[in-house]
Amino acid sequence: MVDRESSTPMYLQLEEIIEDAIKSGVYKDGDKLPSENRLCLKYGVSRITVRQALNILEQKNLVYTVHGKGTFVKKLVIDQYLLKVVNFGDILLQKGFTGCTRIHSFQFKAENKQAEEILEAKKYGGICNLNLTGYVRKCPAVYYQSFFHEKTGLQIYQAALELEQKEAAFSSYDLYAKIGILIDKIDQKIMAVNAGKKLSKLFNMPVGTAFLVLESKLYASGGLPVEYKIGYYPSNKFEFHLKRELG
Repeated sequence: MVDRESSTPMYLQLEEIIEDAIKSGVYKDGDKLPSENRLCLKYGVSRITVRQALNILEQKNLVYTVHGKGTFVKKLVIDQYLLKVVNFGDILLQKGFTGCTRIHSFQFKAENKQAEEILEAKKYGGICNLNLTGYVRKCPAVYYQSFFHEKTGLQIYQAALELEQKEAAFSSYDLYAKIGILIDKIDQKIMAVNAGKKLSKLFNMPVGTAFLVLESKLYASGGLPVEYKIGYYPSNKFEFHLKRELG
């Protein structure tokens, strides 16, 4: 609640309360905020205070106002630059959002012909599969499907369990330092797909929703392939950027 005894102006306190509610997922993308009258009654403040708070939220690009209809939560869009690898948690912090990663599934003995070929399974042994879901504002924002050599995958899975318990935001890339593997090179390819039943259910989006797909091949020193990963990003939440030099 707004503290009338605080040295912080009431409109700033109210702005922070609503901002926290947006970033924690109480108000989701596209949700209509309570009317000015409701906010006045709920927090015991004047209409001027409410309008000042909403103006700041609009300046921060968190909400937008439609004349005659009200104020709405602006859709979350995460910019990700591909020339530099930044972990999932840091990307969210840069945007001022909170999030977490949860283990969707783990399979110690997995079968995937493409992953087996990329990871040279015949040479290094079988492969395992770890799938992670990244959440922002308590909603699914990204889905990672990763394949590893069995020994590495089990270590990655155990490291993921530890961070999941801490409610941390991470991807598989962030776990290598914990198991003593230095990633030397990453090859990536961008594709696009329309969501099938599995993705639409996972993200609670209609079948056919456009997704960006980032296929990654991670290598340790000496060119050892350690991970084959496919990341699924809703195109209405993520934008990938890169700079290209003129030839």
